[in-house]
Formats: sequence, structure tokens, C-alpha cells
Amino acid sequence: MKFNYIKKDMGVNIAMIRVLHIMSSLFVGGTEQYVMNCFRAINQELIKFDFCILNETIGKYETEGMKKGAAIYHLIPFSRNPIKNLLQYKSLIKKEKYDVIEIHSSTSTRYFYAYIAKKYRVKKVIYHAHNT
Repeated sequence: MKFNYIKKDMGVNIAMIRVLHIMSSLFVGGTEQYVMNCFRAINQELIKFDFCILNETIGKYETEGMKKGAAIYHLIPFSRNPIKNLLQYKSLIKKEKYDVIEIHSSTSTRYFYAYIAKKYRVKKVIYHAHNT
């Protein structure tokens, strides 16, 4: 990945990397716990995590995420209105200009999110399959 370096009197600063995690929820679960552990461990001056939740229900970890500076976006569920869901997602991607999008899923049904991200020139798209 190519970073923008900004020279300052005290040294070289690296531009912040913006990461969007696409998930079903931020309730307590295996995927959510994994992502939150990563979120707690990162250097938040260098990497910013945001969350795109694929339903309208508020999860347990959302308060913690917002307190630490994460933006949390809820989309209308795909099962209720797939067109509106994808249009909301496309609007978010175009507006926020993420460097990395990580899609968390147990199936391949979220391929559309990866396709849209690449179409709008997101630098890195990660499709992370979580399954037991």
C-alpha cells in the first residue's frame, strides 16, 4: 500500500489509514470479539477503524467503539431492501474514501460489497471468512 508521507520538523509522519469493517452486528460473538480485540490493540493515531453494520440493531460494542472515535453506520438490512442497502453502502464508500475495507462473513453472500469497493477504487479489500 502506498502511504502519503508528510515531512515535519520533528521527523516524518504517516497519513492515517482508514479502515471500514463490514459486519452483521457489534453484539457479543466470535467475529465481534476478534474485531474489537484488534480495535483495542491498534495505534489509533495511525489507523482509524469505522464500522458498517448490516442491520439497524444497536450492539453491545457500539458505545465502546464510539468512545474511541469510530464512526458506526447502520444500513437497512439487505433482506428487507437489497437495492436500498447497496445504494446506502455505495454512498458511504464514495463519501468517506476508505483505504481498506474488511468484509466479515461466514458465507460468500457479501461479494457485492467487495465489488462496489473495488469499483470505487478502495485500495485494499479483505474478505474475511469466519466459520466454525
